[in-house]
Amino acid sequence: MQLSATRYVKIEGTNVSAAVNTAAEAKHAIKEVRQKKRELVHIKRGLLRDKRVAERQANQSKPKRGGKQGFFSKVRSAFSTVAGLAGAFGQAGAMMDLPRIERECSDAEEMLHNLDAVLIQLQGKLLHLS
Repeated sequence: MQLSATRYVKIEGTNVSAAVNTAAEAKHAIKEVRQKKRELVHIKRGLLRDKRVAERQANQSKPKRGGKQGFFSKVRSAFSTVAGLAGAFGQAGAMMDLPRIERECSDAEEMLHNLDAVLIQLQGKLLHLS
């Protein structure tokens, strides 16, 4: 996850910290924290959308075979076999991608929680400095 640079708020992994000395810095840091929360919510929304797509791809069922065994049915069977092979590789990629998406989603949730905690700390410091 790549987030924009900030002046007062430091994000390392999922840890969030803020260093302010004056009330003006605290106000600016609160604005930065709120902006980071908006960015993370946007990123998390995209991750959840990707997760739904990956789950849908992983759960797709194979096409059923049946019908007459004429020439056209054999040609159709050959095309469905080729399409099934391509779909199998896509399902494997989606299944391998799903744990990464879930891990990033949980990291985003943890960062949002930590941003909320820092926001509360900054608001307390702003009250103290005012």
